[in-house]
Amino acid sequence: MKRAYHACLAFSRRTLAPAGLTPARFDILALLEIADGSMDQGLMTRALGLTRSVVSRMLQRMGELGLVERTIDPKDRRKRIVHLSDDGWRALLDTYEKVDTLEVSERVAERVFAPWGHAHTDVWKAVRRFEQPLTRMRYLFGDMMPAGNGLVPMSPPELRDVPDAW
Repeated sequence: MKRAYHACLAFSRRTLAPAGLTPARFDILALLEIADGSMDQGLMTRALGLTRSVVSRMLQRMGELGLVERTIDPKDRRKRIVHLSDDGWRALLDTYEKVDTLEVSERVAERVFAPWGHAHTDVWKAVRRFEQPLTRMRYLFGDMMPAGNGLVPMSPPELRDVPDAW
């Protein structure tokens, strides 16, 4: 698993380089996109599975680059809200233009499933069958939950009432 992760990370670095982003920065921009442009920093920390200090440093650097802005939550001054800036939106759209994510996904799927000789459509069916149980596992263990058009971190109390059907 660890070696597969590192191989995926190296592939992501090469893929995102033309757009001028790192995988970590892209993760934050994409997460903010799913959240309609803004998100509580604590929620973001849980969604990314990182420590508060790591996320804080990443956001500080992204703020210096003009990709995100942080504001104090007016309802709770102890919290910070992270907003995707205009430059952040442009960087994300630029990434989508320069990096055909569907084409990249197809290339990865073809490489992963090539040894089994699946036809192109069979590869996508296999990827979807693999993706669904992994997503459900994350959901059941409290990592992510469906919300709106994407996934958000699940709070521990909700874990007790996990629905049987996805």
